[in-house]
Amino acid sequence: PSWEAAVVGIADRSALLVLDNCEHLLDAAADAVELLLSTAHCVSVLATSREPLNVPAEFVLRLDPLAVGNGAVNGAESPAVQLFLARAAAAGSAVDLGADSADTVVELCRRLDGLPLAIELAAARTRTLSPAEILTHLDRRLDLLVGHRRAPARHRSLEAMVDWSYERLEPATARFFDRLGAAEGRFTAEAAHAVGGESGEDLLDVIGHLDRLVARSLVQVDRRGGRT
Repeated sequence: PSWEAAVVGIADRSALLVLDNCEHLLDAAADAVELLLSTAHCVSVLATSREPLNVPAEFVLRLDPLAVGNGAVNGAESPAVQLFLARAAAAGSAVDLGADSADTVVELCRRLDGLPLAIELAAARTRTLSPAEILTHLDRRLDLLVGHRRAPARHRSLEAMVDWSYERLEPATARFFDRLGAAEGRFTAEAAHAVGGESGEDLLDVIGHLDRLVARSLVQVDRRGGRT
């Protein structure tokens, strides 16, 4: 009937508690985990979320996009391409990785940034389109990458996946993210300040926005030669 009652039941047991999809109830999940860990000292918690819970003793393991590889030979064995092939087969479409097709599938997975959901949605399209044809339509990827209606709402399309995180942004950070859409490819915090900062915001304000976007998995961090 309550978290307190649940804690009594496992307080002296060694257990692993899995909490999935915490981001839409982040504060409630964090409160529950803190209560649990302060009372049940032999319990470990594995939480999945698009942003950290920020509770004491939390260790964050960030799941990066799937590796794509380089070229038809290395790329064909990459996790991204293997996922595409597996999901295409599950959709009833056997994709033949001949030399030309391998290059196309590798490039398709690269254009999808190695994102598992995007790759799964693209693979489902192989029922009616070849990988090369899917690749030519990626300029309309938000319309193209749509899944079946029985999937969870946030997984029915690439657009729904982005909306799920976007709708949870603070208004100021959402406005900043809107303006950041003008950036193509990589950018620095200074460039983000010039493009997306509001009047009166200094660089540290913009870094705060970027930190929140990174925490919500809407921006990826890339460090090279001491620069972010």
